[in-house]
Amino acid sequence: MRALYTLFLFLIVTISFAQVMPPREFYTNPKVIPNSPEAGSLFKISDLPLDYTSGAANIQIPLCNISIGKINVPITINYSTGGIKVQDIASMVGLGWSLDYGGIITVQDEAATQFRFANAPVKTQGQALPVKNHYDYLWKIANGYAQKENPIYYFKCGKLSGYFFYDIDGNIQTCSDNEGLKIVNVTGGLTVPNSFKITSDEGLEYLFNIPELSSVQGNSVPSALLLAQITDLSSGRKVVFKYVSKPTYSIYVDNYSQYYTYYKVYAQNTCEWPDYNTFASRTATLMSTLQIDSILYDGGYTKFDASSDRLDMDKVRITGIRQYALNGFKINDIKFKQSYFYNSENSYGESSNYRLKLDSIIFPEQTAAETKYAFEYNTAVLLPPYRIAHPAVNYLDNAVSVDYWGFYNGKYNNKGLIPTEIAIAQGFNPSPIYSNNWGDRNSDSNYTSANILKKIIYPTNGYTLFQYENNQVDSSMFGKVVGGLRVKNISYFDQPNAISPSSRRSFKYLKGFLLSAIDFFPFTYEKIKGSHQCGSSGADGLVTLYYTKTISGEPLGSFAYNNNVPVFYKEVEEYRTNNGKDNGKTFYDFDYTSPLYAGCLIKEYGNRYLIDNKWEQGQLARQIDYKSLNGSYVAVQKTINEYTKFKTAMPKMGLHVSKNDVGVGCYDLVGSGGEYFYSTWIDAYSQYYFAFFDAYKYIGSKKLTRSITTLYTEAADSIVNQTDYYYDNPSYLQATRIKQTRSRNDHEVTFLAYPPDYADMSGFIKSMKDANYLASPIEVVKYRDDGNNQTIISGNVSIYEATSSAFKRQDLVLENESPVPIANFKFSNRAAGQAYPSGISSAFSIDPRYKQVLSYDTYDNFGNLTSFHQNNNVQETFIWGYKGLYPVAKIIGTDYNTAIQYVNLSVLNSPATTETQMRTELNKLRINLPTAMVSTYTYAPMVGISSETDPSGKTIFYEYDKGNRLKLIRDQDGKILKQITYQYQQPIN
Repeated sequence: MRALYTLFLFLIVTISFAQVMPPREFYTNPKVIPNSPEAGSLFKISDLPLDYTSGAANIQIPLCNISIGKINVPITINYSTGGIKVQDIASMVGLGWSLDYGGIITVQDEAATQFRFANAPVKTQGQALPVKNHYDYLWKIANGYAQKENPIYYFKCGKLSGYFFYDIDGNIQTCSDNEGLKIVNVTGGLTVPNSFKITSDEGLEYLFNIPELSSVQGNSVPSALLLAQITDLSSGRKVVFKYVSKPTYSIYVDNYSQYYTYYKVYAQNTCEWPDYNTFASRTATLMSTLQIDSILYDGGYTKFDASSDRLDMDKVRITGIRQYALNGFKINDIKFKQSYFYNSENSYGESSNYRLKLDSIIFPEQTAAETKYAFEYNTAVLLPPYRIAHPAVNYLDNAVSVDYWGFYNGKYNNKGLIPTEIAIAQGFNPSPIYSNNWGDRNSDSNYTSANILKKIIYPTNGYTLFQYENNQVDSSMFGKVVGGLRVKNISYFDQPNAISPSSRRSFKYLKGFLLSAIDFFPFTYEKIKGSHQCGSSGADGLVTLYYTKTISGEPLGSFAYNNNVPVFYKEVEEYRTNNGKDNGKTFYDFDYTSPLYAGCLIKEYGNRYLIDNKWEQGQLARQIDYKSLNGSYVAVQKTINEYTKFKTAMPKMGLHVSKNDVGVGCYDLVGSGGEYFYSTWIDAYSQYYFAFFDAYKYIGSKKLTRSITTLYTEAADSIVNQTDYYYDNPSYLQATRIKQTRSRNDHEVTFLAYPPDYADMSGFIKSMKDANYLASPIEVVKYRDDGNNQTIISGNVSIYEATSSAFKRQDLVLENESPVPIANFKFSNRAAGQAYPSGISSAFSIDPRYKQVLSYDTYDNFGNLTSFHQNNNVQETFIWGYKGLYPVAKIIGTDYNTAIQYVNLSVLNSPATTETQMRTELNKLRINLPTAMVSTYTYAPMVGISSETDPSGKTIFYEYDKGNRLKLIRDQDGKILKQITYQYQQPIN
């Protein structure tokens, strides 16, 4: 987008080896100095990524970036096209959009409980018996006063995502595709954990300790933990996130249920229940949320502008983002233009009629045609007002025009959320007296697309159009159309007034699954209610039993979702056209496993409990690419992928309890008794008072273990390439062997050993383990297997510093003048004579044929490389400035300690130093080191190089426009060497 130049302090290079070649060919020197500036990219219309399994386009608009050493924080806004639900609250950017600025943990917790599960005296079914010893606590669980299970924490930060929770023994259990994560509870307590550190296998530490709270009936729990700080553990650099409080607001959840008695057993005709009754309630959740205010870092800071003038439910909107470099110079000033979706149906609560809408994004101080993203939405159909609490509004029929999944269905005559068709099918009386809480909950494709994004206009004046259709499945009890949207077409137009698209992507969804069936059982249950009396001797004095059937307005158990929609598409075809010409198609087939439901005895759950298993869904199993030829499609390439599950487990995380059917014993008294009094319990029947089940989570990791690619040629033959991946260390699931097969008996295997693959209890590998620097391979070996012989082709080893910083110190390569039989080679994590993967892990010890080729000699306090040398060669030295963010000098022929004697590091690192002062200071190196080759550099911080001076003293200057893109290159005399203009497409008149 704009020319924000990221400084790569270290470049991890893939080193290829050849036999009987000098070591100089085997490696590449570390890259420290950034490339000279190039022209900034134009805003481009690119193919938007589609989540084929949900049919949703994932739209991401990059805004700006923070890059400090290894820490990279892209700031983006994101939109998923799966549909807007009636109760979705618009974010601080706009409805359907989310602002991503580093990371967040969202918390799934029970807000209405007074007793936390971490302190529970009873955590399993086995511990619950005998009931008489734990009746009071079990009663609290059954009635919502005690937490049923531990919270679940869903995290996203950088490249990391997944979830974790505490099992019943207080151990953290993690489910993530990211290996080597270390998650620590900073507060140490389990009652309401609200501070965690997540450390990646690259040594980046994310601290989440700023809670957002939700409160129900005065009981508050964290609904999210916000990112407070990112720390690079090797350099100590930090990025700090600051927040300010927002005004609170409430969201409302309606609960409807009805029951009727279909059978009675009379003993005495007293304390009779009504034959039919309706229960309706509205729960208000008070949201205490925060607004991102600023992000602070060594290179400057980013400020989020906000206004508290919102008209809808939330009261704060982000109006813009400003970025400042360390010298205080403003390098970005991004503005959000916003208005509202407005529906005037409700005249009582005006805030419920508005929803914040993002209209456009304006980038810094250029012409509007060049810098504007604009957005258009479907306003032909508007979402109804939010549910509100107002004395003049009957909340029973307020905001109930929703389908089973919460999407708008336009059913204005609905009186409530109880599904009409299920109620009638289950024998409920449809008379007006009892149907005043009923409604049509089916999806309607005319309304699901209310307020959805339909057009993006780009700064290039081109635009994209989205065409949607409702999600559909092969079969459903109440029809094929289900909740949410899927993309039907994405059309790209190069010109603002173009009628025909320059390209189009169309999608055909061949096989779809409804993740949770809509039938009678998720909404209704049968239970025996009644009246009992117990004598002091334990005699059972039965009064009346009522056999009841209850229907709820929401499913008894949780529905399963995929990217916020209730479907999973296993097979999808994508068709492409360019300028009206058929450009072929691609067939996709994804791994699918049905949602996992466990049977349970609790009737209020529909006797089933959803166990999340999304981690084993969605991997690409097959892809076939076709070209268009003479009106038909011909396959040109096919890829088949195979996966294996690792580290599967089902840890217990809670205990669910419900009051049981009335059968025998003293329980469920009606009237003034209200509940069982433990002073009159009967031992013989106490085990029947409650229904229990242990709650589990199903966790694991699914890894690619084989990929077979077939290339089809016009000669009717085919070329098959197969790659196998082996994960030999179950505790750290990085591929330790990668085998490539090019013919039946020709295999090339790459062996990789990471710090967890060694048994070291001391030295640099232990230091790397302790600091969680796990992602860098210690040894990489390639060998060939022709079916008869296995011979080593190449090898390299990296050695790191035995400190918490774990800086790289040496690169070694294998020097072999002839092929080495694998049996004669010493793998660095195996005993001599053991060919990997046989044997067991050993301490680090390398083959004697490894020779050092590169030494990383010194680093500064920020972890920047300041000098290195090749074996038997001169040193290359680097001096860093601008608070250690940018290399300002490269010196060949002297060491670091000698070089820094001639410059004032305070001048090089001061934000007040001008470019002229910087060049003057750096020129002292040329004066005092006449035999060395000295190149020096100045920078426009967070933009790019502003000048570079070569060893001869000649300087080239780089100038940037207000959008931070390269504009001019001048020589030292001011002569223009190159001028760059950015030609955007203009409207055709």
